[in-house]
Amino acid sequence: MRTGTVERLWRYPVKSMLGEKLDAAGVSERGLDGDRVLALLDAESGRLVSAKNPRLWAGMLGFTAALAEGGVAISGRACRRCPARVCTRRCWRPGGWPWVTPSA
Repeated sequence: MRTGTVERLWRYPVKSMLGEKLDAAGVSERGLDGDRVLALLDAESGRLVSAKNPRLWAGMLGFTAALAEGGVAISGRACRRCPARVCTRRCWRPGGWPWVTPSA
């Protein structure tokens, strides 16, 4: 008996970041292999970063995570206001984030 069809398959290795489109993946009793295996911790609050709280961490959806050999590859936009050029929640302001294209 057929119950459904998978049209698209996505994996999100880091909680609250964009993920990667897959052609195939392993599935176990814990879910899709490699899905949400990592999360970021806000050092100030001690809380896990979650895009479900956009007032604090809306910028997480500006980053993409993909499993790579030996870990996770993260790509995204850099911020012109942050010293490390990677945006933190301190830069958020009404109207958006101050994104710039990272230099090579």
